[in-house]
Amino acid sequence: MSLLDHMPHLATAKRLVITKGSIGGSKATPGAVVFSGVSCWRQPAGDSEITKAAARGITITDKVYFNADPELDENHVLEIGGKSYDVISYSEPDAGAGIGPPYRIMVNRTTRDT
Repeated sequence: MSLLDHMPHLATAKRLVITKGSIGGSKATPGAVVFSGVSCWRQPAGDSEITKAAARGITITDKVYFNADPELDENHVLEIGGKSYDVISYSEPDAGAGIGPPYRIMVNRTTRDT
């Protein structure tokens, strides 16, 4: 039995919606729920992953693994364990995890309300 059979976290994904503020500005707010209660495994991103992303002007804090393609992109936000994460990358197969071919997305911890 592998970790893929017992991923330790549950995720809720919401699509971001652009809303207009009262003074004309816009902001992204979580909208419709895409899925809820999906098993996943959230881990802190490694130093090399953080450095590589930072060199491209991107901030990441964590990576999240799923058993199947969650079909998420930068237009989504994840909630895992009561914390919010902006999705930074498209989901992609990750053969380098050493536990099979799970799908990985890179995320950034946010204080946005979900």
